[in-house]
Amino acid sequence: MQGQPFSQLLKQPNTRASVLVLALLFTIPFGFVDVYNGLFVILLLHSLVFLKKEDWADAFKSPILLAVGGFYVLHVLNLFHANDMAEGGRQLEIKAPFLLGSLLIVANKKLYITDFKNKAEKAFITGTLGVSISALVLSSIKAIQAGSFYLKTEDGKELSFFTYQQLSEIFSHPGYFATFVGFAIFLTLENSIQSKGKKRVFHLMRLAFLFVMLILLQGRINILALFAVFGAGAIYYGFKKKMYLILSIPALLSIGLVVLLTSGSENSKNRFLQVPNFEYDITGNEFNSATYRLAEWTCALDVIEENFWVGTGVGDNRQALWDAYAERGFAQGVKHKYIAHNQYLETMIACGFFGLLALAVMLIYFGRQFYAIGDFAVLGCLLFLAFCLLTESMFERAWAITLFSVFFPLMLVTSRPTKKVT
Repeated sequence: MQGQPFSQLLKQPNTRASVLVLALLFTIPFGFVDVYNGLFVILLLHSLVFLKKEDWADAFKSPILLAVGGFYVLHVLNLFHANDMAEGGRQLEIKAPFLLGSLLIVANKKLYITDFKNKAEKAFITGTLGVSISALVLSSIKAIQAGSFYLKTEDGKELSFFTYQQLSEIFSHPGYFATFVGFAIFLTLENSIQSKGKKRVFHLMRLAFLFVMLILLQGRINILALFAVFGAGAIYYGFKKKMYLILSIPALLSIGLVVLLTSGSENSKNRFLQVPNFEYDITGNEFNSATYRLAEWTCALDVIEENFWVGTGVGDNRQALWDAYAERGFAQGVKHKYIAHNQYLETMIACGFFGLLALAVMLIYFGRQFYAIGDFAVLGCLLFLAFCLLTESMFERAWAITLFSVFFPLMLVTSRPTKKVT
């Protein structure tokens, strides 16, 4: 099989299915939703033609589908006590990969080619490196055209072409872009630990590049989440193995972060050092991103208090939050129609306590499985994402939904467990 030309290999169903999934993983970091959807449709058609009844039966009985697809099904059921069915349908369309993605990944598990997990990780890392380099190249072109490293706004501010939104705008929101980079960092770190010689040097160089890219994207929660997971991992491993020198890693990470922040530009310092003022005026106009979130969360809790168990219903959740903004006098929230910027609160607004429970079950299920099989790189990705959900409603956009519904199910079904996966 290895000696056959690629055109011949593509005639085989297992190769086609594998290539489609690898293409999905490669394109996810680029953020092109239409490409995701097109690949999903092709994979679905291919699966309908070439999968057997037992493949579908196994998929529908899989705990993976019950965990991920169940989260989506709860949203579908929750639609029926909402008034705005059109808005609810739009939200369900965005969330459809939770069901479709996890179903297709699990149903095709018998078709994946040899060593597919490693190939899948490489595809995702390569895609992340590709979009990172592309973003830097495009920012360089814009800087050359402008004759400056900075874009001057109408209010006189100078925004670097190489940081935050200017760096990521062609591909995706910087918070999601930074999440893709964070995943690639965990996977690349695993590769560097497992490799030797020149390969290790190559992986470490790649790791350094990804870390710099994360800093440039200025995703504060992403950076804090990365450091929190690395720090917790070092503490856990240090005590478990009685290698107490490892406990210095969290301290070194903290020192490194302080050095980066203090040596950066004034705009970068302002971005990273924003702190919430708990005495802010919710009816005023003076906000930073931290106090914006405090205002959003205060109003979100108002909605949750009135709709604790089953939520407002998918479709009415947005308007309910905007009405709460109006009642509190949060004019900026009403004007810009902000969402809650916290996935846990966002889920509770729409689906209540039972929605939050379904979200927790989904995260905990994968966490237990990856811990049980000793896949600490992917477990790190999951914990990293769980932190990021605290300040971003990430499952309200296709970027993170596709990432979750493809990446984690695939990493689980292609793992070689040291313990039985249930």
